[in-house]
Amino acid sequence: MRTSVTVAVLSVLILLAGGCEEPARQASTVASDVPALAANPSASGTLTLSVAQLASLDWSRPAASRPRVVARRVVEGVGVDFDIQFPGNRPGSRAIDYLSSGSGGRGAMVGLNVAGYEAFALKFTLLSVDGATGSAIPHEVVVGALFGPTGDGRIFGYEPLSLSFGSKSKTGIAETPLASEKIHQIGVHVHMANPDLWSPHRTMLTLRVEPISGAAVLDTTPVVQETLRRESRPGRRTTESPNMGPARIGAW
Repeated sequence: MRTSVTVAVLSVLILLAGGCEEPARQASTVASDVPALAANPSASGTLTLSVAQLASLDWSRPAASRPRVVARRVVEGVGVDFDIQFPGNRPGSRAIDYLSSGSGGRGAMVGLNVAGYEAFALKFTLLSVDGATGSAIPHEVVVGALFGPTGDGRIFGYEPLSLSFGSKSKTGIAETPLASEKIHQIGVHVHMANPDLWSPHRTMLTLRVEPISGAAVLDTTPVVQETLRRESRPGRRTTESPNMGPARIGAW
């Protein structure tokens, strides 16, 4: 009799143990079916601009003697081609900063938080000078991924990259260290190198600017929404100059 009771008790214990193990096995099976999370793009220490953000750059210092962007063409999935007209090679006519800026324009990226990023980088390619290419063209241009303010209190800064069809490469990556937590100026810098080799009258430079593969792109939605909210207040008038937007190449 005692033996029968012992066997019955052992049977109950085995059944209970089996019931406890089954959920654990099920949980293990469910966990193995869950795909691993993708790496967070913002984990990159380098910041870049998307094609759309490059196309949204819209401000440079206004002056008749300064270079100006006369056309922008979006190359879908690649970058933006900028036609920059230099009115001459005199001081004051040799450089342009084309930006999203707190000093003018819509400022679509002004105020975004960049804390945690170590550098801002863009890819530049010299496409043509007055529509021509080739090693016989003497023009050299210096470009940079412009960001401000800098860690030492300057309005903006950039690390120079030289491009040409001759002695220098016609393409390269410009990278500028970041030391500020918020954007006040961001965009591209371009200036003549060896201005004596440039025309004293007028030169058209075509430059392609692209995002950097593997770098992080900031979400501009919060700032754009706030800008639209401010502009939609009753009685508010804007002083923004007309902008027909960039032309586009490829599928839209």
